[in-house]
Amino acid sequence: MHTWPSQSRARNYPLLQHGRLEAATLVDSDGQLAWSSLVSSQSPSAPRFRIHKSTAVFPPTKPPPLSPLNATVNQRADHGAHFLRTHFPEVDISANMIRDQVAEDAYEAAALSQFDPFEGNTLDVVTDYDNQTHLVFPMGELGSELNVSPILSAGTGKATLRPTTTPIRTFSTPIQQIASPPKVALDLGAQRDMLFGVRTFGATSILKFDSDSSSTAGLTDVTHFTSQDTGEASIVDFRILAPGAPFEALFINKLGALYGSSFSGGKKTIIKLHAGQNSSNSTFRRIGIGMKQTECTILSANDLNQLDFRSNRIDSLFSNPAPSDILTSVEDFAQDGLVRLCSTSQIIWLDPRYLGRPLLGYKHHRQFDRTLRTTTLFVDSSPYTFLSTKHNGLISIYSVSRHEDQLIRVDDAPYGSCLPGTYRSSAQTFWQQDSQNIFIFRADERAKVDFISLCRADPGTEPECGEALVVEASDAVKELERKCTNVETDLDKYGDQDKVITDLSPAYDNIFRIQAEQQQAVEEEQAEEFYDVMDVLPTFWQINDVPSEHMLTSYDIVYRSHEVSDKSSRSDFAAGSLLNSSRGYQVLSRDQFPIESLRKGVPWHLDISHIQRHIDPSLDLDTDVRELAESLHSYDLLDDDERTALSIRRENRAREQLAVDLVLSRDIYSPSAFTSPRGAEYDLETMTEALSLGGDQADEPPEVEFGRLRPVSKAKAMDHYEKDKDTETNVEGGDSGKVSLAMGVRLLLKDWEVGTKSKDYVFRDPYNTTDERTPRLPVAAKSRDMSSVPNASSQPVRSQRPPPVMSSQVVAGESGNHSLVKKPPIVVQSQDTFLQPSVPVQSSATGLSQPSQPSQPSTQIFPGPHGGRPLTTKKKLAKKRVSGF
Repeated sequence: MHTWPSQSRARNYPLLQHGRLEAATLVDSDGQLAWSSLVSSQSPSAPRFRIHKSTAVFPPTKPPPLSPLNATVNQRADHGAHFLRTHFPEVDISANMIRDQVAEDAYEAAALSQFDPFEGNTLDVVTDYDNQTHLVFPMGELGSELNVSPILSAGTGKATLRPTTTPIRTFSTPIQQIASPPKVALDLGAQRDMLFGVRTFGATSILKFDSDSSSTAGLTDVTHFTSQDTGEASIVDFRILAPGAPFEALFINKLGALYGSSFSGGKKTIIKLHAGQNSSNSTFRRIGIGMKQTECTILSANDLNQLDFRSNRIDSLFSNPAPSDILTSVEDFAQDGLVRLCSTSQIIWLDPRYLGRPLLGYKHHRQFDRTLRTTTLFVDSSPYTFLSTKHNGLISIYSVSRHEDQLIRVDDAPYGSCLPGTYRSSAQTFWQQDSQNIFIFRADERAKVDFISLCRADPGTEPECGEALVVEASDAVKELERKCTNVETDLDKYGDQDKVITDLSPAYDNIFRIQAEQQQAVEEEQAEEFYDVMDVLPTFWQINDVPSEHMLTSYDIVYRSHEVSDKSSRSDFAAGSLLNSSRGYQVLSRDQFPIESLRKGVPWHLDISHIQRHIDPSLDLDTDVRELAESLHSYDLLDDDERTALSIRRENRAREQLAVDLVLSRDIYSPSAFTSPRGAEYDLETMTEALSLGGDQADEPPEVEFGRLRPVSKAKAMDHYEKDKDTETNVEGGDSGKVSLAMGVRLLLKDWEVGTKSKDYVFRDPYNTTDERTPRLPVAAKSRDMSSVPNASSQPVRSQRPPPVMSSQVVAGESGNHSLVKKPPIVVQSQDTFLQPSVPVQSSATGLSQPSQPSQPSTQIFPGPHGGRPLTTKKKLAKKRVSGF
């Protein structure tokens, strides 16, 4: 037999639910078996805890929490992109990256609003070296100031709480947790220096009450811990241990690694006790005090384990089988030998001696809430478990204890009490002054602290607790309460961009009342100027000295007639003028406006009333101003008894001024007459004249004279687009031989004269800007000696100047027997000297005349067998070596 027989089937623990049949078991009773229920039969008249009253301790010091944003992720991404591009234009960030970051931030914010694993209890009651009790809680706008208010005991069962307004410590980041040694540890022996810790976003500080300290409340900083001390991971929870334990403090990070630290004697040491198992993405971790000083419990979302410091052995006390159920809190080992464990669905009682075998479970039927926690207090040696949450003020009370037969039973059915106030609490702690009086200290989201008294009373009677705890508020506390009554959230210039409430009453009063009064006063002051303008209007076109750059309306004429006008090109008829007044409306309604004089004084006038009719077809804009104002009654406000006389007068004035504006903008005048546009042929001729070398009519070239060949004008050769106009080419006489040609043709042919030989033509460069205007005349060939012509074998004269390019009019000599070479026209250049050609001109005739310009090499191809190029000599063949070496 290799193994001992055992039972492998899963065994469930008793799970009670309200309203169902309770579990029962067989027990030995006087030598016989008898059924025993888990719920003991207690008298219905047994005393229960009731709420006595609520008392304020400290006023709120935080501003109200911000309301959640109603914008979607895409809208927030657009707002973020607009903010970055406005205030940081040099930063180039893609829209997708911004949207991803905003979506991740929205997801994290929604998750943290439901439950923040780093948020611990920030309200605690600690005891100093003189056994004096202090209430410790955060205060200030950011919750980073530590307040320590003493609770003085009178020795007669009564205590006095004296809150202070001066913080003991001010941290750089908000406070997240305050922890002190367990209450049972204080009864084991006296300890001179009592420790407690404060965890913030940045670090965890250890403080102590020292009688030798000169600081306020006798506090001294011992040491501090950061994420560098706990494996580069943020601390989630910490506990201060009782005297005699191997360590003075325990720390656990978000990865589940547990560290023990000792800092007595001024030296800080930290040891890693457990590596942790981060099997899930949850960072929720909590530490509980174990049954022995060398043990502790580690709580995660699904498991509760027990660790022994001596052997680093870890045992599983409870593993949650339901995936939808999450563990929320665990209590320290109580004096009855039990551990209370809370989840989102039930409360579980455990005995650390029986691993993985819970004693009892009780369904609390609460909504899914990860802030549920239990606190067990002993009243007359009977344990009472209080179930509370941060989301509401409901407290459920359970009475479960171990009886003399060592069996656990429910002494009374669970019941609840609702604490006053509907706000959400951020911290909560229970303080038991004696065996009877229990106080619940609560802090809301604005750091307001109050306490509720719990008293035991019989059903149907009012609790009588008396004044067991009295709050003495000083004048400083009352002044702080007065200042914090109307405190608001301090938003920067980018924080409150959703909406801004502004009182526009002064602006409306300025527009509708003050401005109307000022306008009426100005009209009275400008009465004389108004009549002067009316006298000037009939003769406006005669006395107007400023030429008009564009067409004018009647309003423009009225505005320019005013002597203080400094803007001649004004055309905004809605801006107002002297005629936009009550006098102007009266002048137009009496037909005293000189509209006919203005129309007759200009060569062109147009009435655009038919165009204005498109504004509102129901309006008759062809009538006078009075009938037009009557037709505008359709835009009046509805009659109401609450309307004032000022509103009615403003409406009548606005109707009259609108009619005046429409009438003044009806007529359009042009001080200049309109002419027909010039034809396209005149534009071409104008451009030719502008590009001509003559420049003006004084240098206009004469008509072209033809010789033997004369042009004949034919009707079919005329442009069919110009049949209705006079022809540009017109024969003035059959025998005269003169034909009128265009200016461009005459400019091109003015240098040629009929009967002049082409060889005697001298071209004058019109673009020469030098002072040398005398052309270089050609020299006869006979006056020169042929010996001056260099031979083909002679070396050409080299010059530093580049060789000039030979004109295309020069005809190269051919290999034939030509006696004469035709001279090209002489071109007058600004240069006086010419270089000798690099290739001489060869000719078989000895009597040839020297050309006016020396021949130059050209790449132009001429007629001939070789294209006019000189013959190339036969290349000499290289000698071949006959014999080698």
